[in-house]
Amino acid sequence: MKVLLLRSFICISLITGSCFTVWSQDLTLNEKAQIDSLFNEYTELPGAAVGVFRNGKIIFKKGYGLANLDYNIPVTTKTVFETGLASTQFTAACIVLLENQGKLDLDDTIQKFIPEFPRYQEGDITIRQLLLHTSGLRDYIRIFFAQGKSWNQDFDEHRALELMMAQDGLAFAPGTRFAPGDSSYSLLASIVRSITGMSIGAFAQKELFGPLGMKDSFIYEDLGKIVPNRAIGYSDEGNGYEMHHYFNFVGGGNRRVYSTINDFFLWSENLKKNSIGNDTFIDQLTTRGTLSNGSPISSGLGLDNGIFMGQALVGYGGHWAGSASMYLKFPDVDLSVVVLSNNGTINAAGKAYDLAAIFLEPQQPESVSEAGPAPTPQTIELPQEQLEAFASDYFNYESGYVRRILVENGKLIYSRLDAGTSRLSPIGDHTFIMDNIPYSIKMDFRNNDQGLPCMYVQVDDEPESEYVRTVKPSYTEQEFKAFEGDYYAPTLDVTYTLKVVDGNLESRIGRHSFLTWNPVLPDLFNEAHFGYLLFEKNDKGEYTGFTMNNALGEVRFEKR
Repeated sequence: MKVLLLRSFICISLITGSCFTVWSQDLTLNEKAQIDSLFNEYTELPGAAVGVFRNGKIIFKKGYGLANLDYNIPVTTKTVFETGLASTQFTAACIVLLENQGKLDLDDTIQKFIPEFPRYQEGDITIRQLLLHTSGLRDYIRIFFAQGKSWNQDFDEHRALELMMAQDGLAFAPGTRFAPGDSSYSLLASIVRSITGMSIGAFAQKELFGPLGMKDSFIYEDLGKIVPNRAIGYSDEGNGYEMHHYFNFVGGGNRRVYSTINDFFLWSENLKKNSIGNDTFIDQLTTRGTLSNGSPISSGLGLDNGIFMGQALVGYGGHWAGSASMYLKFPDVDLSVVVLSNNGTINAAGKAYDLAAIFLEPQQPESVSEAGPAPTPQTIELPQEQLEAFASDYFNYESGYVRRILVENGKLIYSRLDAGTSRLSPIGDHTFIMDNIPYSIKMDFRNNDQGLPCMYVQVDDEPESEYVRTVKPSYTEQEFKAFEGDYYAPTLDVTYTLKVVDGNLESRIGRHSFLTWNPVLPDLFNEAHFGYLLFEKNDKGEYTGFTMNNALGEVRFEKR
């Protein structure tokens, strides 16, 4: 009878594709069905590999969708993925290993290892500030893109260092703000090379991946490297899926770690019972950092901290080059989940939290002070018409982001436009909390000191961020044309030609069109990922230039 059942399972597996599934008796059929329901929509699309680890075992792993659209190759549990921003935890591990070996101090400045790196009037930057995303360095990826360059051009760690060293200032004083970006972790790769004489890829292989047995993990530093079982990255930006896999971008630090579900299990286990470095290794990676004024931030060294369903967690992930990933570890219940995807459109973080929710029982953390934010307040019900009063777009001058508030099925929805949505639950007449996230995020709708309607967003115990309710300006054709012209930025050594196209401003470098700016407020145009342009006028009412505000800080463009 057992033989017959086994044969039946194998036959069903071959027909349905579940031959790529591994699941143990620790997983119920209902739990498996719930997992499948989260990912089955990607059957004919770029997909994902999913892993669930509990009590020292892989209790579930499965591939969904396609690893390569050209050849219709399915994702399996052996597929190798670009992990995108999840790479930073491995860079941080390399730096902590060097600290454990006595080869650096986390409070050393950059110049100790890269003497030629410029000093800034805003202050010196330490390795710890690089690790905590509080350095203030301008984002080299945005600098590169702002110059009109393509990621299909050759690019490596050395080019990133050149771009950073060419900047004449910081976006903010080191240690004063938490602002995740790419420059800090790319610079850490250069510091590894300076100390060891090895690239970060070679060092990670020798000191991290090799000792942990992560045989399919590596940092992509050789554009000619053959990668068996590699998933190709894709994204859908409204016209169907296209390949967004930047083969010519090489070099680690902030990105470019390739890995598998099996290797993430080994990494996850090491965060439980460390076998590399000394006994401070895990604590340094996972303990929350602070700003220079002592205010706590959510980030540790390469791993974020949070609370989800009452359980403390560490993890990290993000999107890049047609890839999306999320790793979450709940140490108190010995549960970890990982989603590795070659679909840049997928909300990997949301899927990972939904995946974790299948296995977690909601509860309040025993120690709020140590575990994270305060317990979730009691929610209430508000009538539809009261919810609709908050529906609008809101703009933040610091980040340049536009956030949209919608009403769907009697609930307020917080939309990051093309970067996912979250549901809001009311806890007062104009105050809401965000559902099913690892942090405490509160939204309060009220007027600012100028009497303008705003949305105030507070993450944990950090200061509120003000989002001004937008009133999209209505320009006549002549008024819109006044923005057109050539604008030059000495800092970037680049000229933007602005043209009005379909009610927006299109920026071109030569004949190359690369960004479209949308009118948000009078004389202010926003781009979803890149910040905003704020135009200035002279006494005659003529536009004389604009300031581009984003992770570069402020870059001044003069009209020619």
